[in-house]
Amino acid sequence: MKPRWSGNLFKEMLWDAACATTKPQFNRKMNAIRLLDNDLFVWLSQIPPTSWARSHFTGRAKTDVLLNNMCESFNNQLVKGRDKPIITCLEFIREYLMKKIVVVHKVIAKINGPLTPYATRVFDEIKADASQYSVMMAGRGRFQVTGGYADQCKVDVNERTCTCRKWQLTGMPCKHGVAAIWDMARNGMNVGVLESSVD
Repeated sequence: MKPRWSGNLFKEMLWDAACATTKPQFNRKMNAIRLLDNDLFVWLSQIPPTSWARSHFTGRAKTDVLLNNMCESFNNQLVKGRDKPIITCLEFIREYLMKKIVVVHKVIAKINGPLTPYATRVFDEIKADASQYSVMMAGRGRFQVTGGYADQCKVDVNERTCTCRKWQLTGMPCKHGVAAIWDMARNGMNVGVLESSVD
């Protein structure tokens, strides 16, 4: 895309479409691209959105990452072992991964809560946003959550779903889900620790 459509405007519009979590949001973002540059719209439409647009992801992976930086970082670490015979190369990779796992275990050992430090920071932001939402119970673990400008979602706490799809995509309750769980707790339901809702 860069050689034909350079500039921040095209880049931002592409990221807006890629980051949209629902298909209607994605369609609105793609329509904005079409109005700006129909050729870009046609070019993007030829790429299956399941490979680049969050709105079309299944939610099976449970991640909020849209970049391949992790793969590139990993690949960069393997440069030293790449020119070796296959068994030696595989041994290099195994040892590298073993060292990385030890580092991760050391980080985990220092954690005070059930989530990683990064996940805790993200979840704290979600909780801060959730405090601004109002909740109406619809029965059997289902809620209507409303807040902000025209932000209304349907949450099913039992299924761990929200119509914004962020809970399904990331495995972490979105602001609507957190607001619904808090409402359950306020009404005397046993919801346990909020972090237990994280996949």
